[in-house]
Parts: sequence; structure tokens; C-alpha cells
Amino acid sequence: MQKKLILDILDYIDQNINSPISTIDIANYFHYNKDYIMRIFKRECHITIIDYIHRKRIYSSFNYLENSSYSILKISLLCGFHSQEYFCEIFKKVMGVSPILFRLFSLRDSNLTLSNIAMIQNNLLILKNYFDFINQYRTIIIPKTKLSLSIFIDKKTP
Repeated sequence: MQKKLILDILDYIDQNINSPISTIDIANYFHYNKDYIMRIFKRECHITIIDYIHRKRIYSSFNYLENSSYSILKISLLCGFHSQEYFCEIFKKVMGVSPILFRLFSLRDSNLTLSNIAMIQNNLLILKNYFDFINQYRTIIIPKTKLSLSIFIDKKTP
């Protein structure tokens, strides 16, 4: 039951990633206590719901940073952040560098230091490994049949 709830929460986050999402919103949507949802999510996914949302949003920003001339403000708003400052803060926390440096990295700019390149590559690997873990978690097969008590089964007598 808990694994199914986690899978449903992951789907809910994926479907609403560019909208404001809070743990209270998730708890209300699924009709569970916020603390319960936060506890089981952390136990199953190894990070908090908010950290997961941040990682998903940062991951979704890569395409904009690599393939567009959008401003950092526009990218932050497209990816569900409420301000450019907060986006930059979370981006640096997750990736170790600013979104501007990441954009330079994706454009293969020669002005980046080897230290910045190594940090970006390392954090990309960490992010990839985490989402690989989540994708494996999603493949868990949940029984589709309901258990029933034997007293409710119609037994035919010989």
C-alpha cells in the first residue's frame, strides 16, 4: 500500500512539476497526514519530497539552459520556481554551480575552469543515478488482486 502511494505521489509531482507544489497540497490531494507522507516518502526515496521536487525542477531546466536563449528568470518561472533568486539558490545547491555556468558548460565554453567542469560532471552523474534509482523504484510490480478472507469464499460441499 505504501509503495503504491509513493508511486502515486511521484506521478502527481511529475504531472504538476511546473506548478506550485507543497507537501500540504500533496497530503490533501491523497487524503493523508502530511507528516506520514513525508516520512514514508523519505524512507522509500531517500530524500524529502521538497528535495525531490527541486531535483525534478532543476533537471527540467537543463533543456532550457542548453537549447534556448531564454533568460534565467524566464527559465526559473517555466520550471515552477517562484523567483530567479530561489531558482539560482537551488540550482547551485543541486549542481554546485550557477545556471549561467551550467549554460556555459552546455555550450562547451572554454572559459570554464577544470574545477567547474568536474563539479558539473560529478553532479550530473549523481542526478542521473538518483533518477535511475527512482525509475527502478517505479518498476516495482504491485499486486493487482485484492486479498480476500477465506470465510467469504463460497465453498461448495461435495
